[in-house]
Amino acid sequence: MLRQRAKTSGDEEWPPPPPPIMDEKATACTSRLHRLSTTGTVVAVVSVTSLIYIIALLLNNRLPLPLNISDETFNADRFIAERARSILEELSDLGPKVAGSFVNEVHAVHFLQLQINNTILQANPIHKISQDIQKPTGSFSIPHKSYKMVYHYNGIQNIIVKIGPHSAVNGSLLVNCHFDSVPLSPGASDDGLNCAVMLEVLRVISRQRDPLQQNIIFLFNGAEETPLMASHGFITTHKWAPEVRAFINLESCGAGGKEVLFQAGPNHPWLVQLYAESVPFPSAKVLFEEIFHSGLIPSDTDFRIFRDYGQKPGLDFAHCKNGYVYHTKYDRHDMILPSVYQHTGDNLLALVRHIVASEQIKRPNEFKNGRQVYFDVLGLFMVQYSEVIGIILNLSTVALSVYTVIKNTLAYTSEPAPNQTSKCFCMKRQAMCRQLALSVLVPALGMVLAVTSAVANAIVLDSTQRPMSWYTHNSLVLPIYFLPSLFALSAPLYIFTACKSSKLCDGIQAQMYCNGIQLIWSVLLLIATVAGIRSAYILMIVVLIPAVANFLLLLCQRNQSVPVWLCGFLASALLPAFYTVYLSILFLQVFVPVTGRLGADTNPDIIIGVICSVLCVLIASYFVPLMVLIRKPWTVFLSLIFLYVAGVLTAMYTSVGFPYLNTPSSPTPQRLYVVHSDQTYYGSSGFVRKRESGFYVMNLDRRINEIDNVMSEMTEAQDIAAMCEEIFCGIPVISWKFMLNKESKNVRWLKAGPPAIYEKTGLEFAGYETISKVDAPHLVRRVHFNVSGPDHMHLIVWPKVGVKLVGWSFNESGKDPPTPTATWDTRPAYVVSCVRGLHTTLSPVYFDLQSEGEVQVPLAAFVAIGQYLHDERQFTMEMKTFLSKFPSWSHVTPWFSQTVQREY
Repeated sequence: MLRQRAKTSGDEEWPPPPPPIMDEKATACTSRLHRLSTTGTVVAVVSVTSLIYIIALLLNNRLPLPLNISDETFNADRFIAERARSILEELSDLGPKVAGSFVNEVHAVHFLQLQINNTILQANPIHKISQDIQKPTGSFSIPHKSYKMVYHYNGIQNIIVKIGPHSAVNGSLLVNCHFDSVPLSPGASDDGLNCAVMLEVLRVISRQRDPLQQNIIFLFNGAEETPLMASHGFITTHKWAPEVRAFINLESCGAGGKEVLFQAGPNHPWLVQLYAESVPFPSAKVLFEEIFHSGLIPSDTDFRIFRDYGQKPGLDFAHCKNGYVYHTKYDRHDMILPSVYQHTGDNLLALVRHIVASEQIKRPNEFKNGRQVYFDVLGLFMVQYSEVIGIILNLSTVALSVYTVIKNTLAYTSEPAPNQTSKCFCMKRQAMCRQLALSVLVPALGMVLAVTSAVANAIVLDSTQRPMSWYTHNSLVLPIYFLPSLFALSAPLYIFTACKSSKLCDGIQAQMYCNGIQLIWSVLLLIATVAGIRSAYILMIVVLIPAVANFLLLLCQRNQSVPVWLCGFLASALLPAFYTVYLSILFLQVFVPVTGRLGADTNPDIIIGVICSVLCVLIASYFVPLMVLIRKPWTVFLSLIFLYVAGVLTAMYTSVGFPYLNTPSSPTPQRLYVVHSDQTYYGSSGFVRKRESGFYVMNLDRRINEIDNVMSEMTEAQDIAAMCEEIFCGIPVISWKFMLNKESKNVRWLKAGPPAIYEKTGLEFAGYETISKVDAPHLVRRVHFNVSGPDHMHLIVWPKVGVKLVGWSFNESGKDPPTPTATWDTRPAYVVSCVRGLHTTLSPVYFDLQSEGEVQVPLAAFVAIGQYLHDERQFTMEMKTFLSKFPSWSHVTPWFSQTVQREY
């Protein structure tokens, strides 16, 4: 019987065990961190995200309690919201106030004068108050994105009040609003709200016991929508204009919310500094200034006029919440919360007082150099510093970030210290640098795919005629754009890790991804800084806070403890994510309504999709490495896909995706222009070569087919490209959107009878004379015309080949020759927009034409277009019947026009 011998310590084990498997992954990597619960992680992420969103939304909507007239006893020097609201109610109840109309030129002017006179009567005698009504005449031009328009005005009105000390002072602060409105709109928020606020600020200042150190000029201008004419008339011709040292312009692109400082300067950083020091409720974004200057927002303000023609520095503010009602009949006073008045009034009153008491307003040129980086932090306080300091701060942030990333990477290329108990996974330096490079390239690929997915979704929705499905229900951008962007952002990280392409364990791989993402943002911050983009402060915040956390973890020698490092790093990333969510809410509040007036030739889904994708990447980039640590990442991906598909199907096939509503409290209408046009074209011999009349239907957004689905008449409409025989296709020029592209989808034509016009548009040849001009190689023929028509007109000159327009009666301070507005059929075309006040006439006009060879007529085509913008009572029955067929969810701005074209 065989006995089993007891094994001693010297005996060999037989058979010998297999050699141990050499795993590249260190023991320290095998932690519970790379086995996170899928459900727990998702619940935690959703809960934290929801909490961040709710807090950010509350801060975005945070407004002060309004003061009532009954509170005035204990708040004698405070702005009273109730009084400003009552002023606006009376002003907006006057109805639409189109420049040149009786309502604007008589009723609105009388109402404002009455308010001003009451204030003067009750003012403290310590103040000197003067007022004036100006009716200027002038011409100027504004270069737009792709054209340059010339504007001429005659007899429009400005109401001006100056308040200051009785002693002589050396300067004034200008505060500006406009009381005119677009056709059909009461103009409550744009811009009656700010005029009411200015009147109340004037009342409060006029009663204060302390004298002002400088003058304050309150300008209530009556022709801003024309555009910008009254402000030009004041700053170039009024007797008080030379004493203006700085200005505050108050505007609106929505019914309420916070007034946002979105333009400052140019230069003169002291203005932003004084704003930051004085206002109780700051709301300022240099980011919005750079976006506005890019031309993405189709608007302009009087800021441009004061800056370019007055050479004055200033601040530009605008309310931007609920932009759906902007320039519509829904812009009523009941759309504006009382707290909006208080927010704007408290800020304006504090700012005005602080500026006129400052040393800078006395000698502004001594403080004019440099630009500011400025932004509010959650509406709680302001941050502002010079552009130079911003560059230093950005570069220091990049340096700190790169240092921490390199140190974290090299930490895994050396053996642990003798007193370090945990084992460290170590690689050669070259191999670890390769891992860092992959940790940069893989997330970068995800970022590119995220933006690409947004563009692809936008193209698909547009091709299926379902753009703007998020227009009313903004929450649809979450499944349509945010979720696919999140999927595209995180998928490359998971795939790369799942394919075992890296020798790193999951915990260290997640840490390396976080470092790689931090490095990506650092590179982008460096590029933005070199490019001179001041809004790079957003990237600075995204990089700086995690970089500081990374640095502190290095100091505490916790960078090799993966659980501690990830918890500390991701906790720090919550702060820039929170700020980005705060910005995202404001971004969508501004840009979603703007897409309703970009025209049919622009795909708004691409704009909103890219914005959402970029915001998603900014918010989520530091957190997507968690995807490589959870147990069942594929369930998260499937959930994202399911929610995305459900969102797209909802947008495409349910009423939730229909973009327009006509609810009384929150309308989201589709905007259209309908112009009843009569057009007569004369040949060179004076005979009528063509006459036609009908309706121009102009879409201001992409969803042009919705009207066709409910109006059978639109089946007979012709695309403008199919009948484009005349200059600008015969369209009554009202905006650049409708005159520069023959293939535009914005405009369609329906034949109809002519409108009933009592004040005919006329363009009568009044003779010519031959003149000589300095440096002109050929003689110039000056052609005279008598022009008649309504208070809004457009004049067009389209010279023939070989003929140049070298002068006209609309010279801007002697500028010569005129600049072409656009090129049409390879020939330059010149457009002048003319606006007149009440009881004024358009003076005879002339055009100087120079031909290169012998004079051959016709030298040019001359067009006069009369725009009848405030004569709804003269609509024909055919026009009224046509307008009645538009659906309730559409906002139609109607007018009629008459076009006369002659050749000479």
